[in-house]
Amino acid sequence: MSPTAPEWITSFLRSVDAGQHETAFGVFADDAVLHFGSTTVQGLPAIKKFMADLGTPREVEHRIRQAWQVDGDHIVRGVAGVPAGGRLDDADGLAFVQIFSVGPDGRVTRQRVVFGPPAA
Repeated sequence: MSPTAPEWITSFLRSVDAGQHETAFGVFADDAVLHFGSTTVQGLPAIKKFMADLGTPREVEHRIRQAWQVDGDHIVRGVAGVPAGGRLDDADGLAFVQIFSVGPDGRVTRQRVVFGPPAA
């Protein structure tokens, strides 16, 4: 993961990859909103259920390639996929952009997840 992304984001993605939703979403506000592609999910309990219904845990890995902070938003761009032989090849992954909006208390109030075409 990128050293320029805040540690809480890299920890969040590692926890999501491991299917540890209680740990992953510990940085989210109770009334957080998740935009996952064209789906919008409101409230932390509903977000955790949505992620569980996706079928996680599964062998997926997120790799951050770039990270920015703009005001209260943290933006990460990277690739996600199933590692072949223990290593994720960018060419085999799916490109993503995630935007985390953070409130004054430091908790995530909104996450936007957009997946693109394969990264190759």
